[in-house]
Amino acid sequence: MAMENFFNGQKQYDNDDNDDVLNRSNSSTFSKNDKNQNKNKELHNRIEHLHYENEIINDFVKDLHDENKNLVSGIKDLQYNIDELEKKSSNRVLKEVFAYLLIPCIEQIKNGFDQMNKEKKGISQQYYEFRKYYNTCTLKMIKYKNKIISNEPLTLISEVIQKFSNEAKLSTDELIELLLEENKRNYNAHGFIEDYIDDFIYGECTENDLIQYIEDKSDVNIIITNNEKDLLIKLMRFNIAHRQKLIPIQSTVINYFDDSQIFNYYIDDSPFRMPIIKQYKDMDTIVMGKIEYGSCHIGDQCLIMPNRKLVKIMNIYYDNGIETDSCICGKNVRLKLKNVEEQDISSGFILCHVHQEPCSVGRIFEAQINILEHKSNIYPGYSTVLHIHTAVAKIQLKKLIRLIDVEKNKTTQENPTFITQNQVAIAIFELSQDKQVICMELFNRFPRLGQFTLQDDGRTFAVGKVLKIIN
Repeated sequence: MAMENFFNGQKQYDNDDNDDVLNRSNSSTFSKNDKNQNKNKELHNRIEHLHYENEIINDFVKDLHDENKNLVSGIKDLQYNIDELEKKSSNRVLKEVFAYLLIPCIEQIKNGFDQMNKEKKGISQQYYEFRKYYNTCTLKMIKYKNKIISNEPLTLISEVIQKFSNEAKLSTDELIELLLEENKRNYNAHGFIEDYIDDFIYGECTENDLIQYIEDKSDVNIIITNNEKDLLIKLMRFNIAHRQKLIPIQSTVINYFDDSQIFNYYIDDSPFRMPIIKQYKDMDTIVMGKIEYGSCHIGDQCLIMPNRKLVKIMNIYYDNGIETDSCICGKNVRLKLKNVEEQDISSGFILCHVHQEPCSVGRIFEAQINILEHKSNIYPGYSTVLHIHTAVAKIQLKKLIRLIDVEKNKTTQENPTFITQNQVAIAIFELSQDKQVICMELFNRFPRLGQFTLQDDGRTFAVGKVLKIIN
């Protein structure tokens, strides 16, 4: 019995040991499963975190992509604005260039009106005002050939445009479109286009240099179509040919007169003199010209001669558009004037300082003339066109006083009947238009305002200088 109990006890002990082993084994298995579950959970969490971070990265990339699209769009808009600004600047400069090159056409129309009014004076009381008829409406009527047959002023404008377009090798429609686009306020191109024409004539540049020349002088990138370039070159050729016709005249003036008196601009205390080339409206009235003598300052009170209109200088601009407080002789300028209207001024008027000696005016004057070339003898009563500084007027030879030998400084014949080619005479002239007076100065006092040329059918045949203003 005791032995049986021992074996039973031992068996129970072994069973307990087995249970402990099994329990320990199960416990170990459960522990490993927990660890695996924890690892899986941790891995799952990491994966979820990576997904989250990936979403953040994707959102960030999307934001970057959107920002990049906005940036690209902004750059395109900026480039478009830059291109538009360049185009506007280019168009402005081109308009100024075209406007300057069209001046000869507009001047021909003005001269036509002057001649028509002179011829009508005494026949009828009708007077045709250039500014009334030369306008956008008139140009469009001419372009579309409406109502111009019986209208004398419109017929005149149409004929001049037709003639100019033929000479410039442009179609009439092309010329009218340029005239319609003419920039009447800005003439900053005036100076450098003059320089280009001079450089071209003297072989310092070519036609191929034109656009680069304009870009260099204006600091603007010129954007121009082939058609615009063709029109520009044709007009430039016309202006160059027009200038070349004047070269023999200028050479003759240099040879005939003491060029140290004519062409040397030195600062002295001479009274202010600025012949007016052109005038236009820009809030106040703007006048363009070259200061031949003296100087001017902002705020100066001035007289416009010969009508003695009192004005005030408000602004001074050089021909390149730079503003200044004052300017001396020899400079091309634009002056903004107060207290005067555009229609009160004409080319050939002279601006003077109110507190200095005003410019002389006259209609009958004594002059020394040199006949350069003329096919026939010239007798008293002969009518011709006087060009003196910026003024143009029709005059008549009233009397021949004497012929002279300039080199020997002596009279060769008193009261000659006529004068002919290569002769020099002292003569008296009178303006043809009744009661008309123009600005002129004695050559010995103001040489640049006392020299003149005489023209017949646009051809210069004589040069002269004013010796005395009789009336």
